[in-house]
Amino acid sequence: MAEFIDPRIKRTKELISNSFLLLIDENGFDAISVQDITKKSEINRATFYRHYKDKYDLLEKIIDERLEVFLKSINPKSFHSISYQYNEKEPHPIFMSLFEHVEEHFDFYKVMLGNNGINEFRVRMLNVIMDTFYNQFLDIFQKREVKIPEDILLNYIISAYLGVITFWVENGMKYSPKFMAIQLTNLSLFGPLRSAGFNM
Repeated sequence: MAEFIDPRIKRTKELISNSFLLLIDENGFDAISVQDITKKSEINRATFYRHYKDKYDLLEKIIDERLEVFLKSINPKSFHSISYQYNEKEPHPIFMSLFEHVEEHFDFYKVMLGNNGINEFRVRMLNVIMDTFYNQFLDIFQKREVKIPEDILLNYIISAYLGVITFWVENGMKYSPKFMAIQLTNLSLFGPLRSAGFNM
C-alpha cells in the first residue's frame, strides 16, 4: 500500500522545490540562502526547517527524487516484454521513454543542466545512465571482438547520451521527443559517422 502523504505537505514541498529551482536558475546555488527560499516561497523559516535541514538537504532530496523517477523511465526491466526490431522510423522504446520523461520534467532539467546547473546532478545522472546500460552493452561487447577498451567505449557512449540530452534541453526541445529518440537509437546502433550517412 502506498504511503499516504498529506496534500498540504505535498503542496508545500512542491512550492519550496519550484521556488528553489527558480532561484538556482536566476542566481546559482551558492548565492542562495534559506531566507531567499522562504521569501520566494512565501513561507516562514519554521515551515522550511520542518521539512529540510538546510539548502543542501533540500538539494539532495530533490536530486534523489528526480533521479529515482528518471531511473524508472529508462529501467531495462520495464521493457523486457517489448520486442524491438530496428525500424528507421521507430525509436527504441527506452530512448522514447527517456526523452518523454525529460520533456515532462523540462523545467527541472533546464535548470539542472543549464549554465547555473548543479555539477553533482550531472555526475549522478551520468552514473545512473552508466549503471542502467552497463550490462546491456557488456552483453553486446562479449559477443563481438571489441577493438577499444570497454571502459573507454562505455564512457564515450554514456557521455554522448548526456550530451545529447543537454543539447536538447538547452535548445528548448526544438525537436520532438520521438525525433530525438530515433537519432539516439541510430547513434547507438550505427555510430555517429554511419548515422550521418558516411559509408565507412
